[in-house]
Amino acid sequence: MFPTLFTLDGHIKAPNYGPYQGKIYFTIMNTNPLHLTKFHEFLKDAKIPNGTEEGIAQSGFARYGPGDCLIGRDLRNGDREETDELLSWITPVECFDRKDVADLWAVHDDILGPDELRTPTKAVFQDGIWSGGVAWERDPLACCVQNASRCYTAAFSHQVPKTLTSPTRGVKTSSGMLTPHHVLRKRLIDVTARIGVHAMTLSAPAEATLLRQRAEALNFPRIGNSDNYYFSTMQLNITPAQGPDAATAKSKFVEDLGHFGGKHTDNGDALPAFSHLLSCSDLHGDERPGIFVLLTFGLYIVLEGFVSCCFSGRHFHGGFPPHAQPGCTPDPRSYRIVIISYPSSSVFDAASKYTLANVGNNVTIELPREAIDPQYDNVKADITPTSIAADGHVLTSADALINYLGRALAQLAHKVMGEVCSDFQVSIDTTQFLQSISYVDPAAATALSSPGPPKRLQLKPWDLAPRSITCSEVFGCTRQDVVGLWNDAYRRKLPFFPESSDSGLWAKYNIFSNPPLNMNENDKSRAHPTPINAGKKGKKRGRANSDLVNVNNIGRVQTIRSITFNNPTSLSHGPSAPPPPATPHRYSKHARAQNPGSSPEQPLREVVNNRRRCEFSSSYITIDEERRNRFLWDDLSARLRYAN
Repeated sequence: MFPTLFTLDGHIKAPNYGPYQGKIYFTIMNTNPLHLTKFHEFLKDAKIPNGTEEGIAQSGFARYGPGDCLIGRDLRNGDREETDELLSWITPVECFDRKDVADLWAVHDDILGPDELRTPTKAVFQDGIWSGGVAWERDPLACCVQNASRCYTAAFSHQVPKTLTSPTRGVKTSSGMLTPHHVLRKRLIDVTARIGVHAMTLSAPAEATLLRQRAEALNFPRIGNSDNYYFSTMQLNITPAQGPDAATAKSKFVEDLGHFGGKHTDNGDALPAFSHLLSCSDLHGDERPGIFVLLTFGLYIVLEGFVSCCFSGRHFHGGFPPHAQPGCTPDPRSYRIVIISYPSSSVFDAASKYTLANVGNNVTIELPREAIDPQYDNVKADITPTSIAADGHVLTSADALINYLGRALAQLAHKVMGEVCSDFQVSIDTTQFLQSISYVDPAAATALSSPGPPKRLQLKPWDLAPRSITCSEVFGCTRQDVVGLWNDAYRRKLPFFPESSDSGLWAKYNIFSNPPLNMNENDKSRAHPTPINAGKKGKKRGRANSDLVNVNNIGRVQTIRSITFNNPTSLSHGPSAPPPPATPHRYSKHARAQNPGSSPEQPLREVVNNRRRCEFSSSYITIDEERRNRFLWDDLSARLRYAN
């Protein structure tokens, strides 16, 4: 059966609400393991009473109201009051900041929306139009909890199979832009956090201190504001007023809220912490407001108007919806909303990792529990896979290892902060970040013979750090220049690697944006070796070189003096382009004698892709204009030299 409840005139653990002080309920728990097991079996079969007046009267439960609290004593502790535990309390509305209460009612009104648009059933989207329900539900970002059509996770969700905590999908933004639904959700979380924080710090300062210490050490993500050390996520429950029949009302309640509408425990809550129930009703008719039940202790709360109650979700609890008086029909505008703030075990017990940032398709940066929980601070991982941090000192020097790790952390920090909405204008000073890390070189410390502590070394500056825009004096470029220079190298070199023709690299680097020159056997504009004839020696050399025309029939290697293309007059630079400047070129003395002061043929200085000039020393190249425009020498620097 339920534990016996007493009332006390005062207790050192009771909240002090001044003139709004309510009852101090007190219970003594027989903590004998056998008794606790039997009590648990009893609670599993116990039922939540109906929220009707008749159901409450028949249950024999005690009413739990504003200003009340519940304190428990372990039977083994005797009469020591200081060891008693504060188990639950209801903070009166008069103890909260009036602005916070007003903000809550404003958010409440915006969640429900205009009276004339409300219906008791959930909103539906049909033919491109939302209709019915309440305003909160008329948005695709209002994603309900599985099997609970009118329960909505407001902040973080925990994926049990992956032990991963991340923002619920309903908060997903596009390029950081907030929609009206995002703004409403943010206001809901903000005001709920403010009220919950005040309920904790005012009513249970000792428990608040414990949770604040834990949260600060774990650095779990604060929701609402930076003072919220107590609750890691929230859930919005939307309940319309039901008919007077208790069985039907209960059935509809469970249909809307799933298992949250029935008797249950929140085993995902941290046991030493507290959940916070915040209720506000908008009942237009003469409906009864419904109740919330702390089944373990036989207490019920009438959820009328503003209610703030802290309790442990690890105890059996449940509720009953607002409902019409006997013989009446509920007003379709009548609703009750309840926001539950949870202290997730995955967060407070450091049993989860966090999704910090998404850095690519299906690539997520996660913060593991071993980096969160203080109990792992001095524990090294003893696992098979190697890592740079643990094993890198085998591969390199101390300064190379520590500088790499420091820069890797800077890269990670920049990537994570880069995900933050641009409105925050987050900036990281990489130099200061790196200078905050120091180390000792073991080899240098061992070599020192002088007494005293070893010298601590600072990390080197990083000119080409993420988001750096200055040109490095050491490397002669900026960080973004590196991308272009590397891609440029690919474009220059890829044409020499036929092995990469099917690798996708040619398309990636746009090597052949135009069809390449088709140098077939019958092509009149193809390149061919040309002898140079001048004088006797020139004729002799020309006869010798003429044998090279057919060298392909003999072998793969040809020794040539020059390469020419047909139609040398086609080497124009466009109608408005000036002729290329004259530059000295090497050619035979016989040619110089024959054409003093000029070369026998115009050397090529062609603008390739209107960007760069490709110069061929000791070569004479002409090319048909039509073929020239198709021939790609994209950023290639070629020099044909004498082979003999």
